[in-house]
Amino acid sequence: MCRPFIAAVAVLVSSTALAEEIALKSIYARNIPGTIALDEGIREDSRSTEQGILVGEINQSLRYLPDGKKPRSAFAVVGTGDKALKEAHAVLFGKGPPKQTLPADSNLSVVFFSYEVGSYVHLVKAFRNKNDISVQYLFVPHETKEMTHHFALIPIGCFKTGKVTVSIQQVDDKGKVVDAGMPPISKSFSFEVRGGK
Repeated sequence: MCRPFIAAVAVLVSSTALAEEIALKSIYARNIPGTIALDEGIREDSRSTEQGILVGEINQSLRYLPDGKKPRSAFAVVGTGDKALKEAHAVLFGKGPPKQTLPADSNLSVVFFSYEVGSYVHLVKAFRNKNDISVQYLFVPHETKEMTHHFALIPIGCFKTGKVTVSIQQVDDKGKVVDAGMPPISKSFSFEVRGGK
């Protein structure tokens, strides 16, 4: 059953369009502050063996971006929380490509990720304006020479039919969109929503 899209606050993104902000506290993530830690909150027994294995294998798949390879696009999956984690694992751990068509009237999540990088990746904000989703992130330098990778399951709610576009944007510390070049971050993408479950 499709739950209504839950937003923290409505924000004005242009003089004519009203977008719904997706609360960071509703996003399940690994190594991203302000979100629900994947190894702590999907269900009461969240430190279960199954979840630990899924998170561990996703972490392994994001350890490095092979030389000469471009980062993969982010992608959408059916479900939120535990179900979205299983779907994300199937794609990121190489069990199949992301689906390009998803069912209407189903709760969906965007899978956003980074390969190993010398900065933390913080989600600044995510919002939905009808069939357009925007995810903004910020690089925050490590204080040491460590490398970290990150991923998030961003609930985007339900859609009727049509094309959904997801824009992934790097911003600076003032929230201004910057030219990202080629960082090891998942890229923007789109997908189709058709029919029912």
